[in-house]
Amino acid sequence: MIEAGKTVIYVDPVSREADYSVLPKGDLVLITHEHGDHLDKKALAMFTKPQTNTIVSKSYNGKVDNAIVLNNGETHSFEDISIKAVPAYNIVNQREGNPYHPKGNGNGYVITYCGKKIYVSGDSENIPEMADLKDIDTMDQITFFSHRGLT
Repeated sequence: MIEAGKTVIYVDPVSREADYSVLPKGDLVLITHEHGDHLDKKALAMFTKPQTNTIVSKSYNGKVDNAIVLNNGETHSFEDISIKAVPAYNIVNQREGNPYHPKGNGNGYVITYCGKKIYVSGDSENIPEMADLKDIDTMDQITFFSHRGLT
């Protein structure tokens, strides 16, 4: 959960990780990709309200009602917050020759509020596009991790 002024933002909510029913209702939800360990509808139901905005990657399109789909490189504004979708994918970690997270499928996000930038990597390895991210003030703790560990 991120609080940006009066706006409450959730990223990849999963009910096994937190009891969202005791947390504030969300104004904005960011979903990085379609895997169940990044969103479950039980968690979403606990903290959303009718006016909650949900931003999803193209891999989650159609799985959350009224969601805004952002492709890598696209930006959406919510009140005084800017959300930019950035690449998040695997190069090394694969299953049967296919990346766990294919390029262009999921999103990381750069959240800009009051001149500060927060980078949320999603499920990604240390990909070349990360070098293009400039003036990041805060990164999530899993930026250089994948499902298989540090890359």
